[in-house]
Amino acid sequence: MKILGYGEGYPKTYICEVNSNELDAVFDFDNRWSCKDLRIGVEIDLAEGYKFKRDLESLFKHFMESHEKFIKANEILYNYAQSMVEK
Repeated sequence: MKILGYGEGYPKTYICEVNSNELDAVFDFDNRWSCKDLRIGVEIDLAEGYKFKRDLESLFKHFMESHEKFIKANEILYNYAQSMVEK
């Protein structure tokens, strides 16, 4: 991204030149956007890509924690079932 100038107002705005590779790194153009959707005046929340990444990281963290609890509970249940079968 190349900063070409500044806009007016608050929060501070920038006039930028961004190429399609940079946009692809932030957004999933295959599913949500296509380059034909981009035209003068279209507004895109650049933070959306970061928010999505942060949401995925949180999801994976919770998944791993839940999986660890499941492994412990599964072992207890297996041992209980094994003791019932051996009786």
